[in-house]
Amino acid sequence: IRELQQTLLDAGCWLMPFAEISPNEKSFQAIQRIGLCGWMTGFPLPSGWENQLRFDPEKPVSLADAAETLSKIIDRFRLTQLSIELKSPHFSLSRGMIAQIVWEFLGQTPVRLQNAIFDDVPEKHRFFPAIQFLFERGFGVNWVQPPLFAPDKPVSREEFAMILDTVFQPFAIPIGQQSHSFNKGRS
Repeated sequence: IRELQQTLLDAGCWLMPFAEISPNEKSFQAIQRIGLCGWMTGFPLPSGWENQLRFDPEKPVSLADAAETLSKIIDRFRLTQLSIELKSPHFSLSRGMIAQIVWEFLGQTPVRLQNAIFDDVPEKHRFFPAIQFLFERGFGVNWVQPPLFAPDKPVSREEFAMILDTVFQPFAIPIGQQSHSFNKGRS
């Protein structure tokens, strides 16, 4: 099924009818895959005689929404082990926070302490190792380009979908399996 879905996405087909995301946008396939796997959902919007499904790509991701989405990918125990609390619906997930979350999920692999990739994230910055890791591994290539990262900038739903798609590869998870196998045996 996933191979067929990917073939259709490669052909520019909408599988999730998100009204405001077109096939020629760089985030199209990532958002489609994330939606097909149920990790993120759209919002119905009545429009005349029809309902449109909106993804709202520019909307910032709240910490509570991030926790809900991440709990579909990794087990809840690991969510409680994060250094970042994902509870408040009133605060947004920042770019630095998502870098930290990915880095922690993937085992806090040491980074090559080279020059900072971004001018606004010096070596002493709280999220420096996580951001360096994200970009050393190529996870941020289609997301943010140097020289500025803006670590405190809220992550949009579009950015969140692109990072989740790149890092966790939803189509690599067999249908019916709730989460990635890297959850098992790790604490």
